[in-house]
Amino acid sequence: MKSQRRNDGWRRTAGYGLPVWILLALAGCRRQQKLDEATQHLVAAQAALAQGDQTLAMKELDASITAGASEWAYLERAKLRQTLGQEKEAIDDCQKGLELNQENAELKWYLAELKKPKTQRFRGTQAQPPSAAK
Repeated sequence: MKSQRRNDGWRRTAGYGLPVWILLALAGCRRQQKLDEATQHLVAAQAALAQGDQTLAMKELDASITAGASEWAYLERAKLRQTLGQEKEAIDDCQKGLELNQENAELKWYLAELKKPKTQRFRGTQAQPPSAAK
């Protein structure tokens, strides 16, 4: 019986104490909250793209970047913008993504491809992104 009480007490602490601790930790960390929202929009954009809805995908990517800019959201938006013929904007997105992470090989590769003449893009040994080699 004594162990049962101890166990119940632990549940109360975990049930109330842990979420309070998490909320207190996140209260000063708005970036973490924004990343969660940004990730939700990024996932929604990928789902929209899978369904062929480029308009919704662009809205979701814009919302993802507004909620908490990430290199991956910039990369996905650059790809969509390039598909839509928005070359300058696609290059700008690659550069903004690289400002967040200069070491992102996918962004470096995509930017280099966008800077090539259209007839020379995505051909030869550089036809696939670095992640395709893994």
